[in-house]
Amino acid sequence: MVSDILLIYNPKAGDANFRFSLDRFIELFSDEKHRQICVFRSTMAGDAEKYVNECDLTFVSSIFIAGGTGTVNEVVNALMKRDIHIPIGVIPAGTENEFAHKLGFVSKELEDNFQALRDMDPIPVDIGCANGQYFVDSFTSGTLNSLSKVSTDAKNTFGSMAYYVMGMTSIRNARRMKLCIETREKRYTGFFSYFAVINTNLMTVPRSSTGQFTLVASKNNSFNGDSHYFNPTYGRTGVVENGVVRLVSDYFHITQLDADEGKAATCIDGDMGPDLPLKITVERGAMEFFQNGRGRAGYNNHK
Repeated sequence: MVSDILLIYNPKAGDANFRFSLDRFIELFSDEKHRQICVFRSTMAGDAEKYVNECDLTFVSSIFIAGGTGTVNEVVNALMKRDIHIPIGVIPAGTENEFAHKLGFVSKELEDNFQALRDMDPIPVDIGCANGQYFVDSFTSGTLNSLSKVSTDAKNTFGSMAYYVMGMTSIRNARRMKLCIETREKRYTGFFSYFAVINTNLMTVPRSSTGQFTLVASKNNSFNGDSHYFNPTYGRTGVVENGVVRLVSDYFHITQLDADEGKAATCIDGDMGPDLPLKITVERGAMEFFQNGRGRAGYNNHK
């Protein structure tokens, strides 16, 4: 494939209207420096990863993704496993677009986002890896097998993590998991309703690449009272209060000690994740993403 730009889009994502802006995208990005555009239409889960894994990316200078966090996750996994580092632009064409919002692309108008992507430079972004599966936004787990409907604000603020932890608010007697949570320096054992490992580096402006993610594990069935622990400016770690463990590290090892009573489900960037035990590591600045420096991000959006 000889192309300067690769566009991957999911025609069913969000309101399914991106296809009506496809020609406009090609017009904007091919005019500049007379670049060529190659378009891949993703029609089912897994085919974006398969395509990126198999295609020749020698002449590709940037990849743009119009879809949700799941599509971004597929592309990142393919690139990381091939050890290829091409700047990525995320077009908010999905349902909630939480990861695009963290990068500052908050406009509902595709034209605004096209212009911002064309004008901005990429920044390094940390990538997590859980048992060999990469993630850009979040890794979560709770004892529920089905996810309750969550509000738009919750999903935009906390990303795909909200699907798991907000669902617990509807069940008072959700069974807690007995977990052993370890970093390089600390070890905690206890019963928790959920845990979440989040890339909080993109939740403030300016965005940063620290090589560390934030883990929060809570005994509370209600997530509403725990949201401030994910604020990157919250300084405390360890057992902070009310049975909540908050850790910031580049390495987490998480074991479920009561798995014989039922394995906890996991969620990686909004899709089904690997089983516990988990080894989660963070690769600092492993990928580059275009950011909108004029856009707000993450936690700051909802203060």
